Amino acid sequence: YLQCDMSEVFHTTNLGRNWNEIHFTELISTGGQHTVEYTSYPSILYSVNLDYITDERYPVKSTDFGIHWSAPIIDPTGGDVWYISADPTSTTRLLIASYDELYFSNDGGASFTSVYSANDFHIAGVFWDGSSIYVGTRFGLLVSTNNGSSFTVDNTSGIPANSGFISFTGSKTDNQVRLMGTIADAGDLYPGINALDIGICTGIIKTDYGSTNWLAANNGIDSDHEVFLISSSMIDINTFYTAGTDTENSFPVVYKT
Repeated sequence: YLQCDMSEVFHTTNLGRNWNEIHFTELISTGGQHTVEYTSYPSILYSVNLDYITDERYPVKSTDFGIHWSAPIIDPTGGDVWYISADPTSTTRLLIASYDELYFSNDGGASFTSVYSANDFHIAGVFWDGSSIYVGTRFGLLVSTNNGSSFTVDNTSGIPANSGFISFTGSKTDNQVRLMGTIADAGDLYPGINALDIGICTGIIKTDYGSTNWLAANNGIDSDHEVFLISSSMIDINTFYTAGTDTENSFPVVYKT
């Protein structure tokens, strides 16, 4: 799935050779701010729909491989969903966030529990690992070790002072969890931030969860290249990708480690 800033959502079923537009009565793009979230069963998907009259953003669910989308799930944000993430190894575990609060559901959105509150609650990404859930935010790393019942701020040192995550990802090989993110001054981060703000990035950091420090991971990034997004598979802690732009020629760049 791809979102456009002009309201369309596009879908391919053949690895990008052809794309079809999702009918606007089913799903309207929120301007590229939200993804379609996959689960452990291919027919069950989650996303966020836009009410173009009220400008409200509310969670939606598909149970038929994305053919139809509806809102049978509860929306604790009242039309103010700024982030959504589904556990890819489950069909029922879901996180959504409003501008200042994080909610967790373990029943497919039939109910939600508030699990954390913060101002300007930008969420950079989520890594799901069984009973442990890692959430990169504008104020650092939130961790749950009890299946989402509660979240606390991780105090591992090494994140530069007054910095938070722009984009965040994680991976696990055997029993080792590796987390990585692009960072910026926390004052420059807010829900709804997008790649037009790319110039705020101050670097990339990484940690093997359980170690004592976050470490810089900027080797090889050209000084004329500004990065913004970061991504990885869930099962290979050695391979990560970051993407941004060439500031001199304004063309996209992607790096791989």
